[in-house]
Amino acid sequence: MTTAFGGEWSRRKLEVLRKYLEAYMVIMTRNPHAQHFRTWYVDAFAGSGRIYIKKPQEFDAFANDGGETTRYFDGSARVALRVEPPFSRYLFFELNRNAAQQLEALRTEFPHRTICVRVGDANRHLQDFCQQMEENDRAVVFLDPFGTEVRWSTVAMIAKTRRIDMWWLVPYGLLARGLPTSDVPSDANSAQLTAFLGTDVVTQREALSVVAAFIAERLERVFAGVLDKPGVLCNSKNAPMYLLCFAAANPKGAHTAVKIARCLVRNLHDVR
Repeated sequence: MTTAFGGEWSRRKLEVLRKYLEAYMVIMTRNPHAQHFRTWYVDAFAGSGRIYIKKPQEFDAFANDGGETTRYFDGSARVALRVEPPFSRYLFFELNRNAAQQLEALRTEFPHRTICVRVGDANRHLQDFCQQMEENDRAVVFLDPFGTEVRWSTVAMIAKTRRIDMWWLVPYGLLARGLPTSDVPSDANSAQLTAFLGTDVVTQREALSVVAAFIAERLERVFAGVLDKPGVLCNSKNAPMYLLCFAAANPKGAHTAVKIARCLVRNLHDVR
């Protein structure tokens, strides 16, 4: 099983993640005050470790009969495992057992990395991790769900640790479809959006910039530092699909963390 994302935007997202993880570990390695920390990379929706995109036949001589070629590349788990200097621990959560088995196989591919794979609900596992963090633990958490599986209670608990930097891919497309064009959302959509955003949703459908500002404001209520303008990832038709949000829980490092994140999303589409 290989996780499919289906667009070049996924590669851009992972490039931002890779560069941030590299910068994070350089700081942790070179700063004498940070060298005693145990560093964690936590991937809450890790998939199988490899993803693919389909490209038109004209871009590749080895196209299949359908006029498209499939290109495989590293998913977030492998991206993180290749980062140098390495993290002390790698923690992958995955609901699908077949995908989790492929994550388990990464121990053979990366024998010098300490990897733990947990099967089940990412919100529950992530909340357990937050509660069990020790004083010398520091972590980067990557939230890349298929939809709105992330719960605001989980996000709030991440902030409460004061030890975690968080990247969160927010599905703007799904949020936009969930909001009504007038009046209020349906009961089902309202409950889902409330769990996702941590507040009652009674607004009508809004522009991308309004949704991005709203999510940033929600994060600012609980995190020490927040990227005020999330990056925007668009599909091949230039329609916005995701907001790439960043927040830092540690007050001491939040300013630097947000500064790095802002530089990394600068080349993504501006919020309109």
